[in-house]
This record gives sequence, structure tokens and C-alpha cells, in this order.
Amino acid sequence: LFHEIVGSVLSVVFIAISAFYFKSVEMIAWSYVVVMLVGTLIFAVAMAYCFKYSVFEMACDYLPYLLLSLTMGGAVLLVGQIQVPVIMKLFLQIGVGVAVYIILSLLFRVREFKLVIDIIKRKKADEK
Repeated sequence: LFHEIVGSVLSVVFIAISAFYFKSVEMIAWSYVVVMLVGTLIFAVAMAYCFKYSVFEMACDYLPYLLLSLTMGGAVLLVGQIQVPVIMKLFLQIGVGVAVYIILSLLFRVREFKLVIDIIKRKKADEK
């Protein structure tokens, strides 16, 4: 709850400052990135204090997913350089992003991805 309250307050403050001071959609988006990083750091410190779950351990848990997401984002940015109509570029970027994320999740045997696939398979089996 504390994490959500702090995140919400920071979001409103940073986005308001970005909207009125910078007047740029890009700066508003970057302010949200800053809010999430600050919120995550606050959450990590709270978890370290309450549950003896160190910030280093938390960073080690986050790192594989961060790298996976950055790789997917890089692939999407590369596809964005292709000179095609905007709507086609949008669908290409979405498709490439989904494909890269799925392939990398399978390749690196991401436990949560396997869990989601198992849940989907179980739901389909229950429907039959």
C-alpha cells in the first residue's frame, strides 16, 4: 500500500511538473520512468528493512527481465527505422516485440512465462 501511495503521489507531481514546465510528451514519458525508478528504489529499501530481502538480491531478480525487455525494445526500435507507412510500422513493431519477448522467454526458460503458458493450457483443457 505504501509503495502504491508513494508511486501515485510521485507520478502526479512529476507528470504535472513535466506537463507545465517542459510541455513535452517525451518529457512526460521520461518523468514516468523516473517515478518508477524512484518508486522501485523506495520499495526495495522497504523490503530490505521488513523482510531481509536485500536491494542487491532484488536487483539480481529484476536484471534478467530488464535485459529481456531492453532487448525487445531495441528490436522494436530497429524495426521503427524501416521506411513503410505508419500503420504498417506499428503492426510490425508490435509483432516483432511480441515475437522477440516470447522467443527470449522460451530460450532463457523464464519461469513466469512457463507458468502463464501452463495456465492458458489448463483453461483450454477446462473448456473442453
